[in-house]
Amino acid sequence: MVAAQHKKNKRRVIPTRVFYLLGLSMYIFYSFLQTTLFSTIVPNVVFSLFKYGCLLLFSLSILTAKFSKQQILVVLFGVLLAILVFHNSGDSSALILIVFLLSSLNNDLSTVVRIYFVIALALTLGTIGSSLLGIIDNYSYVVNGSTRWAFGFLYTTDFAAHIFYLCLVFAYLVRKHINILYSLLPTLIGLVVFYFTRAKLDTILMIVITVALLFYKYGKLEILKKGRLIISSTPFIMAIVSVGLSIAFMPNNGLFSAVDRVLTNRLAMGHLALYEYPIKFFGQYISQNGSGGLSFQTGLTSTGTNLSYFFIDSSYIKMLLAFGVVFFLIYLFGLSRTIYLNLISDKYMMPIILVIFCVSSVIDQHMLEVAYNPFLICIVTTQFWRHERLAVKK
Repeated sequence: MVAAQHKKNKRRVIPTRVFYLLGLSMYIFYSFLQTTLFSTIVPNVVFSLFKYGCLLLFSLSILTAKFSKQQILVVLFGVLLAILVFHNSGDSSALILIVFLLSSLNNDLSTVVRIYFVIALALTLGTIGSSLLGIIDNYSYVVNGSTRWAFGFLYTTDFAAHIFYLCLVFAYLVRKHINILYSLLPTLIGLVVFYFTRAKLDTILMIVITVALLFYKYGKLEILKKGRLIISSTPFIMAIVSVGLSIAFMPNNGLFSAVDRVLTNRLAMGHLALYEYPIKFFGQYISQNGSGGLSFQTGLTSTGTNLSYFFIDSSYIKMLLAFGVVFFLIYLFGLSRTIYLNLISDKYMMPIILVIFCVSSVIDQHMLEVAYNPFLICIVTTQFWRHERLAVKK
């Protein structure tokens, strides 16, 4: 009787797993290509087919999965939230993202990260090679007398952000085998990226990854557990910093202007976004015009507004406005709880990674983009597993 039930459950799990992993691979693949200039030569209908193919596969994965009663309630609430966000924003990518998160329940984060690393690394190298061979354009931008290269990506900061997240994934994958070479690699790569792109903030973050790896290898990790309440509050602290500074921003204030120059107009953009779009419970459509506008004054300035370039770089502001306050609070709580659960179980690498990407999300919009960030599913791969089966092992 027990053996028969085990075989029944196994038959049920296999299609669920296949649907999920196939959908995941397609999701990473087409989302990544959309951040490159392959998006200019691949017909939109192809991306649409991939998008709705992913939605179908993730839906099938959910329908064939074996959930606990608690998880069934979560899925039902998530589906309702997805419908409400989609209805308010009209953004199908938001619908697919939430369904993807729901289909990730009980799936292994390690597997997702490994699949992401293989696909993203191959596509990164392929994009760079294609741009150098002339298959796609290699955009260059002259800013303050220096030439910045995008290497087949839409903009230099997109390229730098991809490298930064690949370094984060690398840190996760080598967490059990860290040495000096592995620790220094993100900084060495960051310096090369800075030479070609002048992406200061992403370069600094890659140096931070090196510091984090050295601390993980040689530091006293127990101090993280002692400070778990503060550390697990990082998502909320960074959100408050991002939203609060943007609300308070004044273009004629010398201190704000100086900080905004360092952050390459992110405060001005955030202030303008919060002024133009009210905060809603279930999000709304946000019209953005990103065109690499850092070579001219953009957004809210001391001389007025310039909407020829309008792009929200802060993940927190983008999530709050586009997905709504309900999703915003749920997701931040999920990140916070994931950090806390890992710390009390002596699993230190995932909290370190999440803290770094929460900090980076103040200046980039990639927190919820699987093309960059495979760790976005951590809130569901950790929340509903038994305590001894936390997704990350030391």
